Amino acid sequence: MPRPVLARRLGRLAALTIVEALPGLGSTSLMASWAREERARGRDVVWLRTSSADSDGDAVLDRLGARLVAAGVIRTAPAGDDESGRRSWLDRLAQVSTPVIVVLDDSARVTTEETAAALVEMVRSAHAIHLVVRCESAAHFHDAAVGHNVETNTLRGTDLCVRADELPSFAAGWGHEIDAATAVRLHQLVGGWLHPTRLVLDASPPGARTLATYAAHEFLQERVLRDLVGLDQLDTAMRLAIPAELDPDLAEALAPDGAAAVNLLQRQGLLWRVPEDDGLARWRFPTLLRRSLRMELERRDPQVAAAGHGVVARALVARDPGRHMAAAVEHGRLAEDWRLLTNAWLEHGWLLLASDPDAFERAYAMPKPPADRSLAVAAGLAHGLSLIPAEADWALRSETLMRHYAQVGSEFLAADEPRVEQRISPTAQVDLLTAAMVSRRTEGRIEEALALTGALEDATHRRRASDVHLPASQSAWSRVQAATTYLMATRFGDAYRLATAAHEAAPKTVLGAGAAGMLAALHAGGGDRLEAQRWLTAYDAVDLTESWAGPLAGLPARTAKAMLAMDRLDGVTAHAELADAPLTGDALGMWPFVISAHTRYALLFGEPVTMLARVDHLATVLSRHLRDPTAVGRRVFDRSSADLMLAVGEVDRARAFLERRRDLPSWLYPPAARFHLITGDRQQAARLARAGAWRDDVHARDRMELLAISALALHAEGKHSMAHEDFRHAHALGCHTGSLEPYLLMDPETRRELMAATGLSLDPEADRLLAMSQPVYPRSAAVTRLTPRELVVLREMAHQETAAGVARALSVSVNTVKKQMISVYAKLGVHDRASALMRARRLGLLDTGACTVE
Repeated sequence: MPRPVLARRLGRLAALTIVEALPGLGSTSLMASWAREERARGRDVVWLRTSSADSDGDAVLDRLGARLVAAGVIRTAPAGDDESGRRSWLDRLAQVSTPVIVVLDDSARVTTEETAAALVEMVRSAHAIHLVVRCESAAHFHDAAVGHNVETNTLRGTDLCVRADELPSFAAGWGHEIDAATAVRLHQLVGGWLHPTRLVLDASPPGARTLATYAAHEFLQERVLRDLVGLDQLDTAMRLAIPAELDPDLAEALAPDGAAAVNLLQRQGLLWRVPEDDGLARWRFPTLLRRSLRMELERRDPQVAAAGHGVVARALVARDPGRHMAAAVEHGRLAEDWRLLTNAWLEHGWLLLASDPDAFERAYAMPKPPADRSLAVAAGLAHGLSLIPAEADWALRSETLMRHYAQVGSEFLAADEPRVEQRISPTAQVDLLTAAMVSRRTEGRIEEALALTGALEDATHRRRASDVHLPASQSAWSRVQAATTYLMATRFGDAYRLATAAHEAAPKTVLGAGAAGMLAALHAGGGDRLEAQRWLTAYDAVDLTESWAGPLAGLPARTAKAMLAMDRLDGVTAHAELADAPLTGDALGMWPFVISAHTRYALLFGEPVTMLARVDHLATVLSRHLRDPTAVGRRVFDRSSADLMLAVGEVDRARAFLERRRDLPSWLYPPAARFHLITGDRQQAARLARAGAWRDDVHARDRMELLAISALALHAEGKHSMAHEDFRHAHALGCHTGSLEPYLLMDPETRRELMAATGLSLDPEADRLLAMSQPVYPRSAAVTRLTPRELVVLREMAHQETAAGVARALSVSVNTVKKQMISVYAKLGVHDRASALMRARRLGLLDTGACTVE
């Protein structure tokens, strides 16, 4: 490939042109192509390749004189001794008037100052001679040129390296077609060195996603590194190749005269300058060359390599730990600097895990549990990462990591680790206590998790009292987990407090975004639109696109956005947000938010029958979280189940479900009141709705629904004044929260009547949305009523195959049983035993105390 810019530089025809380049940069090809062009222009070009016989300047001059004579530049020198003969042709050369180009190729063998001085003296005395020398190091020629005041033109390795945008043209000349992206990858790999680039392309099958580097690696090992040995540069280059990126301070810390070595390596094309916005000088080796240098250092002197890694790790931590933590811990692990690794985990570990899990795994994966318990959590998470398939999505990755995290906490508790406080730092204590708390929470042991949350807060307060503060990431993580535990225990005030503190600790990180999302979901679920939007603004201010944990941190925020969209009856937005909020598990304890949002979507826009089946399935998956009837998980599950049962008309099952709760909790007041409204007991519906609407523990969203139910029931009872009062309250709450849901919970005819009677109105867009929506609940439904004896027979039918078997079990006649079975079939609307049992199970009639008896 022609290289016109470099050819023009060679064509300046300075007295001395130095091409200072290592093998593989295409310098010989460049000079040969240029020499052919110069011959084509009619100029004399004499090409001399030095050999091992050229031990001194006289030998080189003698060979050069012979070549000049052979080329007809000068006549044969007269006979005489070597010195007189040499003097004679040099004198003749000084008389030549037309330009003569002398190319001295591979002049690395010209190793003495005397030889370089003799050649430069020849150029100084013979003005028509233009000497071009190619060598790996041209120090002697530069010194001689300065000493003899000879004009010099220099091309270095950095000049010969090709740019990434030039590589497709070179590749085409070699018979390869590559795109711009591949060219960039090649340039990062070999740094614009032509011969290694061609070796990579020749070894890589066309269209291959992975570039084959073995031939190029072998060339670098055998040619470039060998020449660096000859130049006494290999030891320094190997040390400087330890970090991925060099700066002047790091270079000086790694090698004597590091700054000078960097300048030399840059001139040779071994290092390239990295463009930076801050203007600070930084350099990088091409990836493949760096790999070769590091491998050679590990082979030659592992102790020097480890010490170098330690230097780099400490320098990166001291400079900007947030920005360089991934590289710092990787170097720290290679140096086996356990103190640095421990501090890095406790200070920045959670953010590193979120931003670069691969670097985290390489730094903290250990073949056996660490002796230092301060690294127990990091080692457990790294082990979890090693088990995650490469194609795993964020949900599977989150579930796996949290399972291993909880396992570390469980082991901490099983080992009676409170005594460990004598041996580890306060930050590590908080770290292990947080893991222990999460382990108990994921097991559904909420009371024990609460006790550990208290211990965690005590440990945090003790640190603060001693003027020692938790690192921001550790503080944010522990507080988010404590807030989640308080949330699961229905201690909402504490959950708000700690989630807010978590956001304040690390507001612009993935942890702070997760805390903001949690607060948004809490407020959106309670109907506080303004606070939910405020926290969503804080969440949106954090860029999570580069973190695999972004979707996990955004899970509560997406549910909050879906809830606010559903307030406006915006099903499209709600569906889009919930599409990335799967009902697949309990990662980080966010499943109550997700179930609640999906249930509401199914009620307003979706398919409640399908959602009810999914909730029934989740009852098995999340059974450990449903043991405590007061925990938020059980609250959400019970409320979702009851609402969905009523929406699909399964009033028998709903009643059985509600009657299990002897003391009706506040969160079940809305479905209980609606049950009575649907089944025709309007007086009881109004009584329950009014009693629940103004309870202190009822949030705004449920208060709106209860007031709407009360208005419907009282309106049907003819108690218009009370109905209008409750409707006005519901309307006011709807305006405050921006929710249209209370109007959708009413049948359209009654809604219009109440609007007209109270003089209230909605904007045209709201009226349009309501007109397009379907009613959420049926207006009426009948309860299946069995006599006590029919219920006994039905339950026994589940255990007996025949009527005779039921009769024997109940000590009655077969005819009596048959009559009661016929009555049961009629009330259930079926014609055989199997259908009766299926229907009864669906309606909840086979559960103990689950049906209405009269």
